[in-house]
Amino acid sequence: MKKLRIIVVLSILVLLTAVVFIVVNNVEVEDGEMSEPMISIDMVTYTLNFRFRFRIVIDGEATIHNSSILATRKTNPNSQFFDPFYTDFILVHNQEQASGFPDNVITAWPPNPELLIDTLNQITGHRSTIDDSGIPNQRFAAFFENHDITYPLTTDDLVYNWENVYRLLRAFNAAERNIIQGVVIDAITD
Repeated sequence: MKKLRIIVVLSILVLLTAVVFIVVNNVEVEDGEMSEPMISIDMVTYTLNFRFRFRIVIDGEATIHNSSILATRKTNPNSQFFDPFYTDFILVHNQEQASGFPDNVITAWPPNPELLIDTLNQITGHRSTIDDSGIPNQRFAAFFENHDITYPLTTDDLVYNWENVYRLLRAFNAAERNIIQGVVIDAITD
């Protein structure tokens, strides 16, 4: 039953990724120029993979969403739903921190950062011993040495160093990504 649940969840995530990609790339060109979206496709995919929660204020009402689609549509100048009111998109640690930003800022945070970090650290340290430098000495040693990221990962990395965490996620094999998705789904259903 758990395998079926994981397969269904992964299928849904693949479909959501495709929808976000289509929405982000729903480009209308005026005068031969395209505007750059405020949220990079990599950031959208990163927040989607880790099922970030989003705070967006619409008509003076703060709402929490589990989908990056709304945030993407509102901040992509090429989208028909673009709203110039939203001037920034910021990753934060939690909902309380997200509430401290002005209404024109869309914020996002991971649902259970400690559990996510523990899982990422277990995977990167799995079947390896830590050498004197503190870096896993097998498969991920080169990754940590070649990127601006240290082992063990911290919750700050999820927010301030998201590009390298996203690169790390892409370095995982399918089984490792499945483990992470299972943890993320469990975190949001608890």
